[in-house]
Amino acid sequence: MPTNEVISSLFEVRPNGYDDGVVTAISLVDAAATLHTYTANFPCAPLYAGFQVTTAFNYPTAVNALGKLILSLQPAGILQIAFTGGTGAQPRAGEIATGGNSGAIGIVKAIGGTWGISGVIYFKSLTTATTTTETITFSGGGSCSRAVGIPLISFDLDDDLAAGYRYMAKLANIPSVGTYQGHALPPLMALHPGDQLVWTSAPTATATGGAVTGVYQPVLFMQYRGESLVNMPYWSDITVASDGISSAM
Repeated sequence: MPTNEVISSLFEVRPNGYDDGVVTAISLVDAAATLHTYTANFPCAPLYAGFQVTTAFNYPTAVNALGKLILSLQPAGILQIAFTGGTGAQPRAGEIATGGNSGAIGIVKAIGGTWGISGVIYFKSLTTATTTTETITFSGGGSCSRAVGIPLISFDLDDDLAAGYRYMAKLANIPSVGTYQGHALPPLMALHPGDQLVWTSAPTATATGGAVTGVYQPVLFMQYRGESLVNMPYWSDITVASDGISSAM
């Protein structure tokens, strides 16, 4: 992280909300879980994400599986759906998609990522919202599972991380334009009101003959940004009309 970087107007989002000083500690060997969901109420952009170590990480010689901390995006609209897996033919633009549980019906616009592994499907329209992990089938014969969200960043919970430190990474949300790069440019990962950021975890699996210790807390820094109400579809202005203040005597 650059030492000469100046950033302002940041606010910290913690697992039990923000600005309350209460942070839930998470054990390295806890079961996989959704740790926290942050819903954007104002236009903002996530700039830094990571975790704070409260109990040092200490592994035996080997572990069966290294834990992970994952931050994902759930757009407020229903025109982007993250998927995992994928069997049969990869969907193409124009195919009809149907949700197995929700009954949602939509038209595929495009697909990003790798069919058979993970990615994002873009729709022209959907008749209703889909549900997490439901099966989505396509008129071309393929099917996939709806993922929890669009992954933004994943942290490996490595051995020997020291207590009291924050291990942070800048999210890839500042685009380069020519030779210029900085916070004055529109962030790629800008959030609209209603968008959600979701922390999930995969536990560190213990190895035979050794214990795994470590406790951490997710940390997320956001920055508010200016926006027009035109670009805020989930913000409805119901201010009562007023005649204003007259200077007439």
